[in-house]
Amino acid sequence: MELVCNTSELAGLSNKQFKVNNKPVLICSFEGNYFAFIDQCPHAMKSLEGGKIKNGKIFCPLHGASFDLETGDVKSPPAFRGLTKLSLEIKQEQIYVAL
Repeated sequence: MELVCNTSELAGLSNKQFKVNNKPVLICSFEGNYFAFIDQCPHAMKSLEGGKIKNGKIFCPLHGASFDLETGDVKSPPAFRGLTKLSLEIKQEQIYVAL
């Protein structure tokens, strides 16, 4: 597991990108839970950082594709493939992911 950030770094944010071993990792916060993905929309290969989170989904800020936060599965086009979900652990307010 690799250290990504402290939970306080997401205060007031629904998602934020971090570089972990030179890979873009997106940490999402929704209803007190945290989720981690490789930060790359499979439709246009752009970052999802800043995308709206609503009803358990994150929406790509570029074209509006949506993805399930629990699974990373695609929920609406134009994407037709899901996100790469990462295993996440929280220890003493620090977020770790498995790459």
